[in-house]
Amino acid sequence: MLTRTPDSLPNPADVVIVGSGAVGLPMALRLAAMGRTVTVIETGRAALDPGYRQGNRGQISGRPYKGLEEGRYRGLGGTTRLWGGQLMRQSDALLDPVPELGKPGWPIEPKELARWEDEALRLLGVDAAIAQTAEAWADKVVVSPRLGLDLEMALSTWLPRPDFAQLFGARIAAPAGPAILLEHEAVGLACDTVSGRITGVIVDGPGGRATVHGREVVLACGTLENIRLLLRAQAALPQSPLASNRHVGRWFFDHLHGNVGTVRTRDAKMMGRFFDTHYGLAGLKVSTKLKLSNDALRKDPRAACAVTVTGAVSSGEALREIGGLLRRLASPRSMGGGNPLSGFSNRLRLFVPLVWSFLRHQRSGTFMTGQANFGTEVEQLPCADSFVALEAGVPPEQARLDIHWQLDGREIEAIAALCQRFDRWCRATGYAELSYDPRIDRLDPAVFDLFHDSSHQMGGARMARVADAGVVDPELGVFGMPGLSVAGAAVFPSGGFANPTLGAIALGLRLADRLERQTA
Repeated sequence: MLTRTPDSLPNPADVVIVGSGAVGLPMALRLAAMGRTVTVIETGRAALDPGYRQGNRGQISGRPYKGLEEGRYRGLGGTTRLWGGQLMRQSDALLDPVPELGKPGWPIEPKELARWEDEALRLLGVDAAIAQTAEAWADKVVVSPRLGLDLEMALSTWLPRPDFAQLFGARIAAPAGPAILLEHEAVGLACDTVSGRITGVIVDGPGGRATVHGREVVLACGTLENIRLLLRAQAALPQSPLASNRHVGRWFFDHLHGNVGTVRTRDAKMMGRFFDTHYGLAGLKVSTKLKLSNDALRKDPRAACAVTVTGAVSSGEALREIGGLLRRLASPRSMGGGNPLSGFSNRLRLFVPLVWSFLRHQRSGTFMTGQANFGTEVEQLPCADSFVALEAGVPPEQARLDIHWQLDGREIEAIAALCQRFDRWCRATGYAELSYDPRIDRLDPAVFDLFHDSSHQMGGARMARVADAGVVDPELGVFGMPGLSVAGAAVFPSGGFANPTLGAIALGLRLADRLERQTA
């Protein structure tokens, strides 16, 4: 059910979820399917908004951070409406503590995360196809994923229908589905002054201010908005344990991405086998990256990173990507009513720049020419000076975000090590000749000017075993704040190099399983 009227919501709901995006919507659907009453609060509309960047504006006081405006979307489906659909499992080594690098480790076991990644893939309807993809890739390219020199290939698979508002449209509209309150911004948390329990969410909407009540409240509105709500709650509840938690907003991180050189192919056929983008493998699009193996990372801990080799986009690939764009444009008009022609125009204005950016930056490609871009995707190490705050001098309920993104700096060591290994591999095989920025081997921090964020916002509410080390416990409950949980990449203690979406969905479903049992 979609509504714009708070009075039409269950009062109280079993669970109130803030955010209808990649994490909040799967949680809501799972809980509703289990018979729980669920209310989802969404700031934006059901129809697409091509002017979404305006609502994302804020301050940047650290390194340039494009993801503040470009990498977030408010509305039904959240940022999945911009997302390409990349699905990649987190490596086991990601979860290990590495004290010398400041990595605290994840307070859950790798097999636990893998279990819920499997559940996420089932919910998305691609579990069987994902299971067949690696075998289909190996059969097609006739090479082993293991390359020697502690290098191995990592496969990225791409969801055929990445827009969750479309993917789950029927379940959203079903009578037994969750109640989704549109066009209402969560501005604060309601708290029982006696018990300290969070009892609901304060919202502002077209009809004014209201409180949406629930037995449990989950913040699942994306990393930056989760942090904003926690910071607002700190200000509004000065006597609460949350107010004295020094980790709120801290340890914010992203993935670094940069093209740092070129690869001149000597054997285009073999390079293509390793690095071409493939379409239709088990029904999915598959792209590849090269990374250090888990064993290598454990023997010589460094920031996790991966190599991307992106050739010129062929005419065939361009047609496939444009075909995918047209399928999104031609989908039934967005839920929520409105003029169909206007809806198509909005989709066109939103998606055409995104596809053009994808093709222009050659995020995948086929080896039709002799030269390709050599890029690296790098884990950002924990940095206490990297944080998110509220705009100073403005009431918390109105304050914009202030992003102070900073780097530890030791990431350059991992970049250099991987570049050197890949160079040795190219020389040993004779498949290609690698040339990259000489500042990398000198460990010159100026090379970070080549890198930008990936709009993969993580951290700021990290998961830990004890309150002195983080914001949420291993079950994602906020320390000292009964009734309040946080879901999504904000709770990641570290991020590896893989796109965080699958892991974030997995943790959200794991939290939904706990809430289902608690509200029985």
